[in-house]
Amino acid sequence: MNRIIRASARASLLAAALTFTAALPAFATVVTATGTFINDADPTNMATGFPNGPFDLTSAHSPTTDSYVDLVVSQTFSFNNIVGLSANVTDISGGAELGSPRFAIVLANGNFYSAYLGTPPNFNDSNPAAFTTAYSNFNFVNGTNDTGFENTGTYKTFASFQSGADGSQLVTDVFFILDGGFGANGPQALTLNSLSVQFLAAPEPATWTMMAAALGLLGFLVARRRRGSAGAIAA
Repeated sequence: MNRIIRASARASLLAAALTFTAALPAFATVVTATGTFINDADPTNMATGFPNGPFDLTSAHSPTTDSYVDLVVSQTFSFNNIVGLSANVTDISGGAELGSPRFAIVLANGNFYSAYLGTPPNFNDSNPAAFTTAYSNFNFVNGTNDTGFENTGTYKTFASFQSGADGSQLVTDVFFILDGGFGANGPQALTLNSLSVQFLAAPEPATWTMMAAALGLLGFLVARRRRGSAGAIAA
């Protein structure tokens, strides 16, 4: 009988531990990355609006003009912890063409991944109003076949790259780039009102301490219940 009681107590503790483990992700928090917006002052890559935006970006064929905004992130998080990647934009002309506009997420090892605004597989959207409606505030982490490794031209989901070899690499920069003004849609002009990168952060040390204490309390209660059950049977 005591063996049955001990087995029951162990099962109860195991169930509690499994429940606790399953709940751990819920303790993680979604954090919006902060940092500094910069431009390297290249005269052919000048967006306006620094340091805080909104940023006006243009791209044209003649004279050759492209624009980008670089968010240098101030927190430490890995590529596979990104849960939100979006931009609030107002497209003025050109829509999407030739892989522009796009995000480029740069990692600590020098690799980068591009997420393209526009409709896969051609990423060619020529109506500025429709393009703005479709892609302003769109979360590219939830997109379909809109992300490529560097300039390979092979497009897959953002999540499929996150689970790959670079998933644990730290993110250093997130670029927003406009450089397709030489395409069939003509010059591109776009206002980047804001850029948002969200990542899943681990619980603070105090939270871990609290969770460990809760698990210890569970074990104590199970042990006390076992002793109480053993005493009742002996009586």
